[in-house]
Amino acid sequence: MVFARLVGTDQSTVSKYEAGKIAPSRSTLLNILRLAEGDAERNPILEALGVENPADLGMPQSEVDQAIEDFETYLKQGGSAANKDGSKKRFIDLVRLTLDSEIDPAITGILAKWVKHRHDKAARKFFRNLDVYLDVELKASGKVRD
Repeated sequence: MVFARLVGTDQSTVSKYEAGKIAPSRSTLLNILRLAEGDAERNPILEALGVENPADLGMPQSEVDQAIEDFETYLKQGGSAANKDGSKKRFIDLVRLTLDSEIDPAITGILAKWVKHRHDKAARKFFRNLDVYLDVELKASGKVRD
């Protein structure tokens, strides 16, 4: 009953999921994913959501280093829209901070989706909402202070 409440449904619906009578909605799967721990629990949910295998989303370190170097050169030469708000420089600074640590495949996946859909107005709205969602969840968990 607690699980049903956590994923936004009732116990009878969860029983129907378990019996294979109905499939969970996308929003229910996302709620279940949020509760999942470890790859063994997460991967079947990701598969049901149609997400690529997160382990296959990585990029060799040498390619990451080269891409950063190329991008910094591009910015120094006044690349695309001159970066008036400083967001591109900030992005590079953040990437550099992560180079000495493991990069979660979710970050790679998010960036790959941004590259693929960045010109789509609706997709850009989803990315902004994702940022807000992360802020709310992190603050609620007590991991981040205002």
